Amino acid sequence: MNDPNHKIIVTRRFKHPAELIYRAWTDPSRMALWAGDAVEADPRVGGSYRFENRDGDKVYVHTGEYLALEPAKRVRMSFRVGPDDPVPDKKYNDEFIEVKLNPLPGDGTEFVFTNGWNGDGMDEEDTEAVRAAWNGWFDKLEICLDTDLKKEKEQ
Repeated sequence: MNDPNHKIIVTRRFKHPAELIYRAWTDPSRMALWAGDAVEADPRVGGSYRFENRDGDKVYVHTGEYLALEPAKRVRMSFRVGPDDPVPDKKYNDEFIEVKLNPLPGDGTEFVFTNGWNGDGMDEEDTEAVRAAWNGWFDKLEICLDTDLKKEKEQ
C-alpha cells in the first residue's frame, strides 16, 4: 500500500547517524532497549516481529512483517495490535509503519515516521494521542541512540 486513506507523520531530527538509527530498528538486542519489554524479530524482508509492552496488568502486543529494508535509508513494516485481532471487527486495515532516514550535515539524521492505514479515520484528539504515544517511543529510541553513540566514540 503506497497511498493509505489515513496517516500520521512524525518528523524529528536526531544527532545520530542514519546507520545507528537503522540498527536500532533492525537489531533485536537494540530494539529491546526502546521498542518493548519483550522483543522478537527476524529482520529480513518477509520476516516477522513482535513487541510486548506491559502497563500494570495489561500487556500490549504489536506484531507484523518487515516489508522493506534499505540499510541506513528506510524500514517499512506491517503493523498490528494484538496477535489475535479479529479481521472482521478491525477498524484499521493494511496498517503499516515506515521510517525514512535522511542524512543531515554533521552525522545527524532527519527521521520521518509514517503510521498509515485504511479503514476508519481518527478524530483530532485520537490522532494527537497516537502521535504522543509514538513520540514517547521515539524519546526512548533517542536514549538508546545516545548510549550507542557514546559507546562508538569510546572505541
